[in-house]
Amino acid sequence: MNPYVQITQLTKKDCTGAQIALQQSFLAIYKQTPYPLITVSRLCKNAHVARSTFYALYQNSDELLQDIEDALIVDLLAVNPVVNQEGYEERVLQFVENNRDSLHILLVDQPDNRFMDKWK
Repeated sequence: MNPYVQITQLTKKDCTGAQIALQQSFLAIYKQTPYPLITVSRLCKNAHVARSTFYALYQNSDELLQDIEDALIVDLLAVNPVVNQEGYEERVLQFVENNRDSLHILLVDQPDNRFMDKWK
């Protein structure tokens, strides 16, 4: 059984403007604030999105974080179809550079074990 099946079956969702704003808001707050202290009210205020819109999109902030994680992993998988293929290193380095802030938050500022497990 392939241990990576769940990861390889992830797909990138088309995001609305509100989802993008909430994701950016989450990362901006998460960079400075431990996860348990992040409230939906604060996310919505920072993103200029109504709470009702948040709950129409997500059940909770963990679901929002999971969307952020999954989008990064899907983008990484798109860059990385065959590890030893020509240009592989450059594509991975470009991915890291393009996603530097998000990766730094999830790997260094507030290490996210679930994201690290997906990355592996």
